[in-house]
Amino acid sequence: ASCHSTNNLQGTSNVRRGGMSTVGHAGVAVSATHTDTVDIRGHVKSKDGSRTTPAVLTDVGYNPKMNYNLFSLSRMLVNGWTILKGSAEGISIGNSGGDVINFDIVVKTPRGAIFAAHFVCDSEVGAASTDAGTSMNIKKAHALLGHGDEESTRKTAKHLGWRITRGTLDPCVHCAKAKAKQRRT
Repeated sequence: ASCHSTNNLQGTSNVRRGGMSTVGHAGVAVSATHTDTVDIRGHVKSKDGSRTTPAVLTDVGYNPKMNYNLFSLSRMLVNGWTILKGSAEGISIGNSGGDVINFDIVVKTPRGAIFAAHFVCDSEVGAASTDAGTSMNIKKAHALLGHGDEESTRKTAKHLGWRITRGTLDPCVHCAKAKAKQRRT
């Protein structure tokens, strides 16, 4: 693949129109739709979660018809990254600043493998920074605001300008686990 691509606009920025298209493996051009290119800020996690590398993917093609998001290794090489390691266990690339991205998730196929990396969009991490006027149920607000009691969750949401839809807070499994005490047997 010659460019990064995504099927989701969540967490994207710097939306640009430009008529971008890519050529599929069968030679048929697939046009990006809606907003042609976007930027995505996030970080790449290693398979075991021990290492993260901050990253901004630029000029990412958007096409909601795609089944997967695609991180283009060839695009990274053209942009100055180099291959540090390549084996059946994965591929590692690095840049002059010392950043390393490991494509260490190996998905076996009948005739080879796909090497993948786990890219986490910053919007997935910072989901609590919701704009004023956002509407949500009390359960979601409870989770976003740190699992407080219903009254303080409603007060905080009101202060933030969030609109809580009708309903009550059902017992939360996570809160119950946190409050549980172990008995001796």
